[in-house]
Amino acid sequence: MSDLRLLATAAERLRRDGEPYVVATVVGVRGSSYRRLGARMILARDRWIAGSVSGGCLEKDVLEKAWWRTREGPVLVTYDSSHDGEWSQRLGCEGVVDVLLERAGGNIDPLRVATAVIRTQIPAVVATVLEGDRVGARVAVHGEEIYADPMDGSLREWLVDACQRGAAVPGALVETIVPPIRVFALGAGHDVPPLVEIARALGWDAAATTTSGAKTAIDASHRPAAVVMAHNFARDREALAMLLDSRARYIGVLGPRERTARMLEDIGVAGDARVHAPVGLDLGADTPQEIALAIVSEIQAAFANGSGGNLRDRRGRIH
Repeated sequence: MSDLRLLATAAERLRRDGEPYVVATVVGVRGSSYRRLGARMILARDRWIAGSVSGGCLEKDVLEKAWWRTREGPVLVTYDSSHDGEWSQRLGCEGVVDVLLERAGGNIDPLRVATAVIRTQIPAVVATVLEGDRVGARVAVHGEEIYADPMDGSLREWLVDACQRGAAVPGALVETIVPPIRVFALGAGHDVPPLVEIARALGWDAAATTTSGAKTAIDASHRPAAVVMAHNFARDREALAMLLDSRARYIGVLGPRERTARMLEDIGVAGDARVHAPVGLDLGADTPQEIALAIVSEIQAAFANGSGGNLRDRRGRIH
């Protein structure tokens, strides 16, 4: 869920202001769907706050009906846009989407869990009941801590086991909540701000930093990515050496391939699969903004195991 930080921040602000809100979550997909399991949207009584559960097809109905639908508790709503489905003429995707609607403040709130995940950089697993008389009840496992709504002991044990194994189970949504990608831009040139801005727009953590201050923060991050972009050979070589000795999962190096090869030779490293040089996807980028887009796109592909190619050339389903 790439908009995790945006959603968690919005929910935290609403709680702080004492404003009630409804959370809509995609909990089931059969066939084609714009968003995947775990996609969320937040709405206050009179307005859409953040997130989405579709490409714009379902949001209006959710906004108009979520409050009265949840007047007696969490409820599961099914939107069927298959060939003969009720929503077939109104939705762009030919699939069936189940959306859980619930008012915040009742059961365990996954967005509160997300706030803790972002703060600690420790993933969590949340299991949500989707059937029977306990729809919306949850168990959350975060590190060594286990949290559970009031429920039958056997149900609790079953859900805790599912969380600990990260296993899909019938009648429940088991989702892993991971911290957003953290991007460390090692440089201070005019091409750094666009990179930070685009990364933050995706809900990632992103900041410019120095080599001396970066390693501790990188090693404390769950999904760290770093881009070497000081435009100075000695400083970039120093930064690259530090990153190769860090937990960075993606290391991008701005500049020609030969330049990076010389750095690696000086450092004494034959190669490292984490190193992307020249950094970025081949988008024909030229301006700092376009280059930033190419870099962020490659980071997204690297963490999502995407090819970075054209979707029209992909065989089979998109997701």
